[in-house]
Amino acid sequence: MKNPYKNMPVIGRDEEIDRIMNRLKVGGSIGICGLRHIGKSSIAEQVLNNLENDKTNSFTCAEISIGTISDEKNLYDEIADALFPSEEELFNSSDSATQLYLKLKRTLRKQAKEGFRGIVVLKELDAIRKIEKADVIVNRIRDLVENYEKYGLSFLFLSARSLLCIQENTKDLSTLEGICETLDIKPLSRQSIQKMMEMGNLYSEEALNGVMEITGGHPYLAQILLKNTFDDVEKTGKEVTIETLKRMRTNCASVFDDYYKSLHTFFKTWDTSCNLWDSLCDYLVGPCLEEPKKEYIQYFRRYGIVSDETGLCFSNDFFDYLSLSRIKPVWDEIASLELKLRTIIADALFREYQEKWPETLKKEHEEEYNEMKKIKALTMKGKAKQKGGDFDILEFSFLRFLLTIILDHKELFQSIFSQIREELFKDWMGKICDVRNEICHNRRPEYVNKERQAAARDCCKELLKHL
Repeated sequence: MKNPYKNMPVIGRDEEIDRIMNRLKVGGSIGICGLRHIGKSSIAEQVLNNLENDKTNSFTCAEISIGTISDEKNLYDEIADALFPSEEELFNSSDSATQLYLKLKRTLRKQAKEGFRGIVVLKELDAIRKIEKADVIVNRIRDLVENYEKYGLSFLFLSARSLLCIQENTKDLSTLEGICETLDIKPLSRQSIQKMMEMGNLYSEEALNGVMEITGGHPYLAQILLKNTFDDVEKTGKEVTIETLKRMRTNCASVFDDYYKSLHTFFKTWDTSCNLWDSLCDYLVGPCLEEPKKEYIQYFRRYGIVSDETGLCFSNDFFDYLSLSRIKPVWDEIASLELKLRTIIADALFREYQEKWPETLKKEHEEEYNEMKKIKALTMKGKAKQKGGDFDILEFSFLRFLLTIILDHKELFQSIFSQIREELFKDWMGKICDVRNEICHNRRPEYVNKERQAAARDCCKELLKHL
């Protein structure tokens, strides 16, 4: 049996496809918004295929990626070439953008009187922000959209950001939002993932639970995971178990990590005024000093990153990634304290054990040491080579572990206890660890007490005075 996950049909998007087709058939335009690899282009291609196979309708279709467009004139030229290849002599390369647009409108009006009906799929609409005179382009497209009876042209817009976000982050642009209705594309439902698994005879309730836990229904990640799982089952003849799926997740770790990094970049560069990545970590992982804005949470829900049903992260796997990427301290005082303690510990251990101190640390605290290695591998991949050396493993430890090392080797840290009584040191560190540790990073922010955060911050300041 051939691997059915190499060239998959569109699954679980019937409702979205029907809605888009019904809109386009009556001359309306529509936008679809969703994360990278969520299936926007596949949905658009399926819509066009369905329209081409519908003998009761006759549409001329064009697909254009805004990401490849250099300027306003280039866009109109691409639309004209795609819709009216036989009218090429009408569109002169020496025409200005305005002249080309007016010729396009005249041609559309003439063809519409003869029954012409066209659909233009504009992919990567986000990229319009980088094109000069984006406001002029949008106004002219809006004119075509709002006068379908005159020009016979509909648009299907594909974007990662919402039309409002694109509008707010494009100079002089104020007319994009409201140009048409938009449809948010989210991860697939459990039922759709089950249907996907049944294609390769991989379905069992246990296996379905595992796929949902790892991918959260994200079609791209599910396809990658199931493709590898199918090959493994064909080779071994064994049934799919949770352990099988976890092993396949490890085998394609680079694909998952690269995708998560792309989400990191996307949310971090959401717009010029905010860093949605930090807000996402605050909301799902915590701790945070203030609740993210309601509009940010709405974005997370629109994308399906946050489940509408549970209010939690769409997948346990992505939540783990968020948790590990959250090792950056929330306050400058914590960053300073962690750096100071790591330096004190590394110096003391080196004096006692010389170059062998990391091996000693691993032997006495193997579980914590291995956890630090995991965090290091995930968050600092490739950076040691760039800097020409390895990283101190203590850079990837939580404060709780630093406290454990100090208390287990008190004789090596008299420099601390000569300045601070042991009980007071433990009390201050305990309060800090309550809001800065691996457990707290798995809490929702509403469960992180603001008074405890303030007390921990004060303890940080006191410790820094004495160290």
